[in-house]
Amino acid sequence: MTIASIKIPIIFLLITLLIVLLMMTNSAFSTEKESNDIIELILPEQAEAGQKIKIEWKIPTAFEALIIVTDNLDNKNIDSKGTANTGTPTTNKFQDYRMEIPAYIQPTGSYELVMPSKASSAMITLQRDNKVLTQKTIQLKPAKIAIQADTQIVAGTVLDLTWQAPKGLAGFINIQPIDADIDDYAQPHVRIDQRQEASMRVPTTTGDYILRWYSDHDRQVLAQHKIKLISSEIKIIAPEQAMPGETLKLSWQAPKGLDAFINIQPSADPQDYKASPYVYINDDARAELALPTEAGNYTLRWYDRDSHKILAKRTIILLGDFISIHAPESVIAGQKAEISWKAPDDLDSFINIQRVDQKADYNATPYIYTRSKQKGNLEIPEVAGKYILRWYNRTDDKVMAERKIKVLEKE
Repeated sequence: MTIASIKIPIIFLLITLLIVLLMMTNSAFSTEKESNDIIELILPEQAEAGQKIKIEWKIPTAFEALIIVTDNLDNKNIDSKGTANTGTPTTNKFQDYRMEIPAYIQPTGSYELVMPSKASSAMITLQRDNKVLTQKTIQLKPAKIAIQADTQIVAGTVLDLTWQAPKGLAGFINIQPIDADIDDYAQPHVRIDQRQEASMRVPTTTGDYILRWYSDHDRQVLAQHKIKLISSEIKIIAPEQAMPGETLKLSWQAPKGLDAFINIQPSADPQDYKASPYVYINDDARAELALPTEAGNYTLRWYDRDSHKILAKRTIILLGDFISIHAPESVIAGQKAEISWKAPDDLDSFINIQRVDQKADYNATPYIYTRSKQKGNLEIPEVAGKYILRWYNRTDDKVMAERKIKVLEKE
């Protein structure tokens, strides 16, 4: 067999294989075209921005696909200061917003999609293996949203908010200084959540602020409202002097709704937000504060609970040597002895008795309560010896006064 006779069948075979491959390729293109021809995407022609729409489809067979939503954000007309922009809008550019939803879609089915919240139109695309099968554009009407609130309020107080917005539009409102960069994570904020009103405690720092309504879905700013936070005088009303350990009646002058408290510290100590005792502010504008049991110069401070800022203060002197215990020099073991004392009526205190060689013990027995009286009968221990009476303040477990007493044997 000659070489020429071998080459002819090989060439014929290669030509045949090439023809088969071309036929298969044409068949695939034809099948894809036919498949694309019968893919149908059904959606409304128009919807409200930020709202859900229902899309449907018809396809020849089930397959893994991507449902893609893009927008042409052409109404960027508000800057960070709440002022209208007049620059040329970006139109016909489906690129600012993109949401991809992987899905295994059946030959017929539907899906709910949230539309971009700040665009005039959106494009819905059905894609498979990085190939666009079909796409449609939907026109979007801007959602009508308005924040309603005072234009001026005292810093640190509660602001009542209402709004107008389509039902079901998920979002939140926050507040920032007007010259700060827009921040959807700024605090404080309130959720919308199927309601038309809410309350927000505003910052304690005065100045010009702006309330912004953000879409939950794409964090776009959909409405704004400017507001001014102003200062107001806060005054603590208390006597110049008081007795250590007594209950001080406090009052104050301040706007209602402030979230704050008043504490007391020795004036020489570094100011401490966490110091005690303290009382919370209420709308009654009065409260009672249990004073420390040590004499000295003290300062009452008004703290904002959110910022820890001191908004008012008042000095007060706690006078010394105000408690004394009176008892006989000696008593009989196992009997009751009458003792008396000198102290403010409202002190929450008690007197107990122990042997002088024992360590002072707040929980020792027997004891007698002293509040709202000036004398009482105390059970005396059964064992004779040298003892000591101690006055304890229940608010801080401190010994306020002492008196030695001798217990004699029974006759």
